[in-house]
Amino acid sequence: MAAVDTATNLAEIHDAWHGLKDAGDWLICGLDGNTLVLEGQGKGGIDELRSKFDDSKVQWGALTVIAVDELSGVETRSRNRVSVSFFGASVGAMRKSQLAQHKGAVKDQVFPGNSATLDLHEPADLTTQDIVEKLTKKSHKPNSLDFGGGVSVQL
Repeated sequence: MAAVDTATNLAEIHDAWHGLKDAGDWLICGLDGNTLVLEGQGKGGIDELRSKFDDSKVQWGALTVIAVDELSGVETRSRNRVSVSFFGASVGAMRKSQLAQHKGAVKDQVFPGNSATLDLHEPADLTTQDIVEKLTKKSHKPNSLDFGGGVSVQL
């Protein structure tokens, strides 16, 4: 299988990636043949992004999660972009195997500077618990994480 073509639509996808500023901003990409295309974007948070995964597709997505720290009455907010690789359960084993070889290259080229990466096979696998674990594993643990769409986790 030829490599995934990330170059053709890279400018559009990077614009969407850099536009992920507020809690719950998301984007989702899929394949048109072997070409990566932006399939959608929104502001409805983790639940809305989860609803966009298609069991019959291989997709890549991203979600903005805001870490909130409060100390001595001062609130600090820092943006984290979480990238997601989604290999739908209905995608054939051969196709999954072929595309898995390119998963890292897609992440590195399309989602530079992401804070965490998740690999999913079911939409339900996109959970706040897994994201909390990834984001707090390597760095300072904030008071809470805001996932947008009214979803926040106190830590």
